[in-house]
Amino acid sequence: MSAFDDNETGVKYYLNQDYNNALIYFKSAVSKNPGDKVMQYNLGNTHFALSQFNESVICYKKAILID
Repeated sequence: MSAFDDNETGVKYYLNQDYNNALIYFKSAVSKNPGDKVMQYNLGNTHFALSQFNESVICYKKAILID
């Protein structure tokens, strides 16, 4: 699957509040395309939903720094 496909699958899981599976797909998407700020943001949101606040901040910071 491409990074885009992984991100789209992660969004579907996220919207169904299946954050553990969303995390798997967003991590995969970011590993394939670390320079995509939307994917970093989605990963941050998922960490936040799982109360993984330190990880979410790291992802948000990465997203902000991407031009």
